[in-house]
Amino acid sequence: MEYKPENSSPLPIVDLTGIDMPRNGWAMNRNSYCSKKFEKGEACKKFYRDLASSGVKDKLIQCPFGFSAFPFNLAGKPFAFSCLIPYPRQGGTEERERAREHSESKISVENVIRLSKNLDASERARLESVDKGLQSYPSALHEIRKYNRTIKQEAERMCMEQSPDDADKADPRLVSIFKGSELMTLQFEVLEIIANQSLVSLPMNCNSEIYKIFDKCVWILQATETALKNNITLKIEGDSPKARVHDKTFPIIATVLIENAIKYSVPQSEVIVRLRQISPDHCEVAVNNIAPHVEILPNIFEKGVRVNNDGTGMGYGLFLAQQVAKQHFTEIKCKTLRFSKSTDSYIFSFDLKTIVPKEKAK
Repeated sequence: MEYKPENSSPLPIVDLTGIDMPRNGWAMNRNSYCSKKFEKGEACKKFYRDLASSGVKDKLIQCPFGFSAFPFNLAGKPFAFSCLIPYPRQGGTEERERAREHSESKISVENVIRLSKNLDASERARLESVDKGLQSYPSALHEIRKYNRTIKQEAERMCMEQSPDDADKADPRLVSIFKGSELMTLQFEVLEIIANQSLVSLPMNCNSEIYKIFDKCVWILQATETALKNNITLKIEGDSPKARVHDKTFPIIATVLIENAIKYSVPQSEVIVRLRQISPDHCEVAVNNIAPHVEILPNIFEKGVRVNNDGTGMGYGLFLAQQVAKQHFTEIKCKTLRFSKSTDSYIFSFDLKTIVPKEKAK
């Protein structure tokens, strides 16, 4: 199971970027009253939504039922200790009733503050050690990439020998190996930037046809296990202008946006990539998918943030994609539209300065 900072919490805790049942702490569990109220109605969820939107931090806030929450930042992300009966008390009839019924939830305000600071310091130290560890990746990554490149070249050669006009029509086993090695190449590019984020400060070094970059990514990622298992259809359409990009970093935007769209899409839905020229010297790239509705969409472009708590991913993808976008003097934006009662349409898009053909520039 993937590590999450809330797993180390001593007290019941709620991730304010994705409201869900308070998670038990290792020193104090959520009480039965809070569990029942959270499951039965919307009052608890509304309380935490309001708490998240208020931006209040490091202060006890009493819920409608007499328990208290303590919102604080955990390594830069908003969380809240919850299901607490503090002393000194906040006051009120509801709090007195809950205190009499649930002595196991009592804790001093001093301890709440101390534990929040300790948990924050611990998580910051962990993230710092992870970042340091990533610095040792490049040399090992170089060797692995060499082996993968050999596999990819051999698989591509054999596919083209069997089907010169369309490699996809070669032996399915060879095509699987070829696309698998191509997928590994995409992942290695992401890992390299994680290990060496100075790459996103490099200047542009080549002219590239944007459609081809995204089209290749679609071709590779449509063969992933998630896409095949959930019958996700990938489509790409639109214009194909050229732009000045950095050849090593720019494709990461395509990889991350399309891979995320596949990962979070509901089964038997479409992921559509659209490219359109919006002015003589700018194009827009948009990746659209249908995914389950999220009550509060977190700041997904921050390091370590995930859209849901399914235990997968490090929360680096969109953060890195945004850094690459900024390298290219643009910014990825996310727009959501209600699609059905339980799903939303998610659109990740960015504008990019394009190269104006000489004949049009005159």
